[in-house]
Amino acid sequence: LKRGYLLLFSVSLILLTGLLFNRIFVKLRIPGLIGTIIAGFLLGPSIFNLINGSILAIADDLMEMALILVLTNAGLSMDIKDLKQIGRPAILMCFVPALFEILAAMIVGPIFLGLTFIESALLGCILAPVAAAVCVPYMIVLIKQGYGVEKKIPHIIIAGTSIDDVLVMVLFVAFLKIAQGGEVNVMEFAQIPLSILSGAIIGYLIGLLFVTLTTKIRLKETTKFILFLGLSFFLAGVETIASAVPFSGLLALIIMGMVVYSKNNELALTMNRSLDKIWTIVELFLFVLVGASIDLSIINLNLVLAALAVLFFCTILRYLGILISLQSTDMNAKEKLFCGIGYLPKTTVQAALGAVPLSYGLAGGQTILTVSVIAILVFAPLGSFLIERTYRKLLTKDVG
Repeated sequence: LKRGYLLLFSVSLILLTGLLFNRIFVKLRIPGLIGTIIAGFLLGPSIFNLINGSILAIADDLMEMALILVLTNAGLSMDIKDLKQIGRPAILMCFVPALFEILAAMIVGPIFLGLTFIESALLGCILAPVAAAVCVPYMIVLIKQGYGVEKKIPHIIIAGTSIDDVLVMVLFVAFLKIAQGGEVNVMEFAQIPLSILSGAIIGYLIGLLFVTLTTKIRLKETTKFILFLGLSFFLAGVETIASAVPFSGLLALIIMGMVVYSKNNELALTMNRSLDKIWTIVELFLFVLVGASIDLSIINLNLVLAALAVLFFCTILRYLGILISLQSTDMNAKEKLFCGIGYLPKTTVQAALGAVPLSYGLAGGQTILTVSVIAILVFAPLGSFLIERTYRKLLTKDVG
């Protein structure tokens, strides 16, 4: 009973402190997300250690659940025809910027951090994924407000930040095997296109099935929402359970939502409103836990300076990859700059993978973990701040 009360006390602290800091920062005209992360940092083990250990133990699972909700909301906000219309640039944005960032880490990791070539590649794989949980909610707001919609800018960013994880995870596992002296099978790299293709097909079919069932069978709106949410978690769970089968569950649930949007727009909007209400609570939990996962005890000044140099070089090369991906579009320089800003946030993947090389006993594991933490500290608030501050200046609002 006592343990239950302690758990409830931690939940109340997360909600109340996260909300308080969020509102304070909004009043100061600073993105509330930054305040929420700082609240988590203060409540976490690094400062006051007020969050119950059982919550911290499942923090990764809670963050993954929050990401599923974010991507489900994203799918319900986009028409599948939009991605078809975008074409090649959307595909390139899913891979090219991430590959450029991994390449950048492989170049400067040995120079500034003293890592081996393979350890630097691992660091690049950890740094490359964009925090979909941070940028996708912003992009959904832009779609609803009409900013950049004509040129599908928010749609491109949502697609890129949601799919780049597939490429990065395959490369991360491959480099980790090499670092341990193992061999990499070429067929493992074939999983990348197979995962995307299978995820898109299954997501499309389940989306059609959902629309057909809800059209022919009279169900309450709440029942439809629960059914759709259950399918979203099912698709994400299948990817984890059947890990040997090439399948991107996150892509599948996005495609499923897009099918619902294109076939029954009214139903998609209804579920979207329900998700928005849930997200208000989930967002507080997600970013308070991100802040609580930050451990400053592993950071020293020299390493901070070296890490900042690496992060700066990686950011520049990633932006070059973005420019190459968008070369054939009709976007102007301001709009391409915003795409670069949209790719800045880093949180969940960096928090989840940062400690893996250290847990496998790699010599550079501690350095990789430290750089991952610094990346979260720098790019989570910076990306959030710049997106919120620049989209009105860099993007055109489409009338109607």
